[in-house]
Amino acid sequence: MAAPIFTSNDSHALASATLAGYGIGVHSAITAHRHPELISVFPEGVRKSELWLVTHADVNRSARVRAVYDYLSEKFKKDKDLFSIRPNKSKN
Repeated sequence: MAAPIFTSNDSHALASATLAGYGIGVHSAITAHRHPELISVFPEGVRKSELWLVTHADVNRSARVRAVYDYLSEKFKKDKDLFSIRPNKSKN
């Protein structure tokens, strides 16, 4: 297995590197939607992953934390297409 030639924890830097031709990159569905020129190497798409919001037990019922939960829940429901897997485009 070849060693990575570029690593980063910055999604914008990773997208730029992939778009510049550095090689295959692992990107979120949001990045794929923003850059339609990216083509999935997995014809069936990529497996889904979960997103967890974790709080300390002492604050998880506070109004502020509840407001964040509610906001994020509504945002993810409204923009669910941004978080879904984009089908492959045919190169034929």
